[in-house]
Amino acid sequence: MSSTIKLYKVIALLSLAILIFVQSRLVYNTVILNNKQYYLNEKAAISESYNQIIHNDKLFPGGQSIIDGYINPKLPELEFLYYNNRKEFTKKAQLISDSLFQKLRQSSNMDRVIRHIVIENQLKEDLHYALVIEKLKITFDGTEFIDLFDRKPSNELSSVISGDLIDLNPQNLITSLKVSSAEPNTYSLVFLLHVDTKNRIQAILKSSLSTFILSFISIVLVIGIYFLTYKNWLKQKALSEIRSDFINNITHEFNTPIATILVANKSLQRKNIDDDNKTLLTNVIERQSLRLKTFVSQVVDTVKFNKKQIKKTNLELIGFINEITQEYELKKDRNVVFSNNFDNYEGVIIKADRFLLITLLNNIIDNAIKHNLSSSKLIHFGIKKNNNEIRLYITDNGVGIPKNLRKKVFEKFYQADIRKSNGGLGLGLFYVNEIIKMHEWQLEIQSKEGHYTTFCIIIKKTTL
Repeated sequence: MSSTIKLYKVIALLSLAILIFVQSRLVYNTVILNNKQYYLNEKAAISESYNQIIHNDKLFPGGQSIIDGYINPKLPELEFLYYNNRKEFTKKAQLISDSLFQKLRQSSNMDRVIRHIVIENQLKEDLHYALVIEKLKITFDGTEFIDLFDRKPSNELSSVISGDLIDLNPQNLITSLKVSSAEPNTYSLVFLLHVDTKNRIQAILKSSLSTFILSFISIVLVIGIYFLTYKNWLKQKALSEIRSDFINNITHEFNTPIATILVANKSLQRKNIDDDNKTLLTNVIERQSLRLKTFVSQVVDTVKFNKKQIKKTNLELIGFINEITQEYELKKDRNVVFSNNFDNYEGVIIKADRFLLITLLNNIIDNAIKHNLSSSKLIHFGIKKNNNEIRLYITDNGVGIPKNLRKKVFEKFYQADIRKSNGGLGLGLFYVNEIIKMHEWQLEIQSKEGHYTTFCIIIKKTTL
């Protein structure tokens, strides 16, 4: 893999990572925003109703009288201990707060208050709440407030007066109230009301689902577009390389016969040339002209081949193949040997375009001869026939086709490194594959490197 492709991959992956990070932050911020705004209107309604219910009271209706009746009588004792024995003051403060909270829990009517708020504001009935004391302080001089209780993680559970809501956080905080006085021998109280639904997280995620889906789809689309673009780019790059190789190859293939013709022509122009040499040179010119004509025809066919109109006629396959192999036996080297199993069959009729079938078979045979280093080049034709299909096998003893190249050899202009002879434009097997598709047949390849290649043409009954 070239350094350019590696660089493109690194840039693409880095861009994808940045996109995923940005999209993740977008989704995260959306969830946070939805969490903050969740039940915003309901929170306001609950807070207003709660404040009205406990107007001139604390915690819940009747809560102030409980606190006053418990704290006020103990202030003289607490004052004495505070100024004379701080250790005993701390113990006493803890005992008083624990006892007070226990009394408040026993006397709490918050369940009825919350139910009233739900009915009054037509809220969902699955609300859970927690009434919490945040701070409880006392003052002896009206100026300095001394902690009697301060809510901390270590005593968090003991501060809950009523309710079963466990997850207490700023998002489900309805109201925070502080009641204090600047008069001597009083107390200051800070208490909180948290209200939330049972499935808050699921509801928030559900409300953010559309953003998540759109974000996910956008990432998938970007990955898909990148993959297709990258794949097409590789195809275009490969095609560009193939075309470059084709131009270089065709330049060589055209220049060789042209140069030969020019040399032969100059030789013919010599005055002292005898008849034997003249015949030899004219034969060379004729042979190279035919070669050049073949190459030109192949190049022109690449432009118009796909537009070829197929004209099917009934053809007797065995006789058709025998005609083609007989022509090859007449014009090819003696080291090419054809064989078949046609004695087992007769009268195999197929529907095919005669010209295209000739092109198909000629290209397979030419390919078998060209890619064969054996002293005796064997080409065997075999037929198998059943009620559903006819299979035509063409097997050679050539160099074979590696498994990883068995699809590439059908690409236009493709010439593999396995080619052991000069000549050709990389169009032969391309034509074979196109003709197979035009007839709606199928083509299978079996091959073993250094031993053989078999082309199997499958002619289904529906195409006969």
